Amino acid sequence: HTLTYRTTDSSLTLVYQYVTITPGAPTKLSISQSALGFQNRALFTRQPKVQILDSANNVVTSSTAAVTVAMSNGTITGTTTVNAEAGVATFTDLYKYGSVTGSKVLTFTSPNLTQAPQSGFTLTPGTATQVAATTEAAGFTNDVAFTTQPVIKIQDQDGNTVTSSTSTVTVTSTGSALLGGTTSMPAVAGVADFSGKGIKLTGASGANTLKYAIVDPAPYYAEQPVTLDPGAATKLVLTTQASNFVNRQNFDTQPVIE
Repeated sequence: HTLTYRTTDSSLTLVYQYVTITPGAPTKLSISQSALGFQNRALFTRQPKVQILDSANNVVTSSTAAVTVAMSNGTITGTTTVNAEAGVATFTDLYKYGSVTGSKVLTFTSPNLTQAPQSGFTLTPGTATQVAATTEAAGFTNDVAFTTQPVIKIQDQDGNTVTSSTSTVTVTSTGSALLGGTTSMPAVAGVADFSGKGIKLTGASGANTLKYAIVDPAPYYAEQPVTLDPGAATKLVLTTQASNFVNRQNFDTQPVIE
C-alpha cells in the first residue's frame, strides 16, 4: 500500500511512503478446506483446514490459537484439537465410528472466536465384518416351511447395514434333520430376505442349528439354535409288542403304540 503526501503548491515534489498493513486482532474462524469422504471407521478422505481471520477476513498469520472440532449426532475421533500455524489449523486424522443414521455436522471452535460450522453430511457404512439375523427363523415343524423365514443383514463393525454389498448369503444346518427350500441368495443392498423361499427341516425332531454365512469379502457367519417339532400325525407304529397270551390273564408285556 502507498500513502501519498501532497501540498496545494504544485511546484513542490510529492512525497510517498510505502506501508504494509498487518491483519487485525482475530475475531472468527473460517473453513478454508471442508472435510470430504465420510465412511464409517475410515479417515476422512480430505481432512479439514480452518483459518483464523480478523474482522476484514484477513488471515491472522501470527495466530497459533487452538482450534477444536466436534460433531453433532455422533462422536468424532482422532486429534480433535490442533494449534494453528500461521493462522491455519490443519487436521490430519479425523474419522467417526458408530451409527450412520442421521445427518452429521462438524463444528470448529476456538476461545473468544466466532465458530465455523460445516454443512451436514451423511456417514456411509464401513466394510463388512459380520452377518446378523435381524429376523430369525421361527416355527419349526417337521417337513413344513418355517412360519417365519429369516432375514439376514451384512453389517460393518458397528452394526450398520453395508448397503453396497451383494454378497451371497447361504443357510446351512447342523443336526440330523435335512435342510430344504431355497437356501442361498445374493443380498440386495446388504439384505438377504428369505421370505417365501420355503426353507424347512425334515427329519427326526430335536435340536438343530441354523448357520447364516457369507464368504465375501471374508467368511462371516451367525448361528441360531432351533428345535424341530414333530409334524402332523400320519401313521401308527407298534414299538412294543404284547406277549404271553394266557386266557383271562394280563399280557406279560403290554403293547406300546406311537
